Amino acid sequence: MAYDEGTLGWWMDQRRGELELTWDQVAERARLSTQTLYEAAAGKRNLRTVNRRKVERALRWDTRSIDAILRGGVPVPADPDLDDDEMIPRDKTEEMIVTHESSTRAQKLRALRDYRRQVAAAKKALQERSNNPPKEQSG
Repeated sequence: MAYDEGTLGWWMDQRRGELELTWDQVAERARLSTQTLYEAAAGKRNLRTVNRRKVERALRWDTRSIDAILRGGVPVPADPDLDDDEMIPRDKTEEMIVTHESSTRAQKLRALRDYRRQVAAAKKALQERSNNPPKEQSG
């Protein structure tokens, strides 16, 4: 589909092409349906804020780039030094971290890494406990 230049759909399509992604791949990265992306691109659906952040991550744009486009501005590509695959949330807590409005992308990445370290440490501690159950005390 051809989009009018400067519209959200046009910018999404341009960026998708730059990243050599299909609409299905963008949808998968954003954890949204392809239909939702099509409707947003065509201006038939307003994305909720959380979904805007998901699309921005999928297209490797800085936070609030979609807001800028909708106000007539341009999107800002994300810092290429940040590993975008690492920014893909794995659970609801991570979803909250990566969609937090007032955090920068670097802050979100640090928070994700800290959270993942804590989860890994907790899993390790549980594993160690299950391998070494406490001894029963005789009374």
